[in-house]
Amino acid sequence: MNARIFFLGTGAAMPIVRSLPCIALKIDSDIYLIDPGEGCQARMFRSGLSPLKVKAVFITHAHGDHYLGLPGLLQSMTLSDRKDPLIVAVPKSFREILTGLFKTGFVRPGFKIELRDI
Repeated sequence: MNARIFFLGTGAAMPIVRSLPCIALKIDSDIYLIDPGEGCQARMFRSGLSPLKVKAVFITHAHGDHYLGLPGLLQSMTLSDRKDPLIVAVPKSFREILTGLFKTGFVRPGFKIELRDI
């Protein structure tokens, strides 16, 4: 097994110096994202990580700097013709917010999202 951690963003809500939070854990060819802050997909591309290889996204809490990159990430995955389902694991308290985001039509992924509680 080959595992690597990529710190794609380590900043806070105001990304003045460092990018917004996002950590990628790559195990062999699979990628797991933690807290996809805004612009995470651009930082993935710059780091040589394909959004199509993301198996699951984990959101630790409902602060915008930890999840507002999810819509852009899903859009990039859709534009890259992703077909595999994606697990999105969130705290129970955040599930309703995320479900509402999908209902607005603002986020329309072209693949199945499997919401899970953490």
